Amino acid sequence: MRALESRRVVVTRPPAQAVEICRMLESAGAVPVLVPTIGIEPPASFEPLDHALRSAEEYDWVVFTSANGVQAVLRRTATLDVGLATSEPKLAAVGPATARALSDSGLTVAATPRAHRADQIPDALGDLRGVRILLPRSDLADESLSSLLRALGAQVDAVAAYRTTMQAVTPTGLAALEQGVDAITFTSPSTVRGLLEGLGSAGSRLMGDAVVASIGPVTSVAARELGVRVHVEARESTSRGLVDALATYQAWVRHTSSTAT
Repeated sequence: MRALESRRVVVTRPPAQAVEICRMLESAGAVPVLVPTIGIEPPASFEPLDHALRSAEEYDWVVFTSANGVQAVLRRTATLDVGLATSEPKLAAVGPATARALSDSGLTVAATPRAHRADQIPDALGDLRGVRILLPRSDLADESLSSLLRALGAQVDAVAAYRTTMQAVTPTGLAALEQGVDAITFTSPSTVRGLLEGLGSAGSRLMGDAVVASIGPVTSVAARELGVRVHVEARESTSRGLVDALATYQAWVRHTSSTAT
């Protein structure tokens, strides 16, 4: 029997970003339950991003912390008819999915941290004294990475490349949840907030009965601050790491299974 045979696992990513993890879950025997809790929208204003991209050659690094950021920037460079396919600035990616989004567009990734977490990016960039960095990100991103980079001497321009919006749980999603779930996966703090806001008290009850799996430390901290118990955290902050963490979780027996035997 496969590791997650018949386990119903909630995926909270937007549909376009959920394909990979759903495929991995199915390969492990699970039944993915797609309940998007966030959406990705254009920023409130393109002006700061456009200004930065038009002068991209003035930066030493462009640091991407998500595939969403890559896609948002590439859409905008196409609109502005400017490019990043030069030796300067160098491009850094937080992890494999983000790096793949760049390489699939013909761009070279110069740095990726060994531990695929934003707080590990500074170590991957080398000496940062006097280095200029463009950090395109979500409008909801916190200042932790910017602060780390600046503390090491970098000059950082953090600009909103896209907006993360909370999405209401659809009737289809509600119906799927009412069938029962065994686990819920969260891939960002926003996905946690989105599910709680979308379901209210029902969300708290749902997470009390299911195994909660987080993609990494930042998401886990945000979940706990919102009163959500995290049962398992991915060692590697990727879709593969998240599925592997669920597949090796040792305490399933203590949780009611909706369908698994």
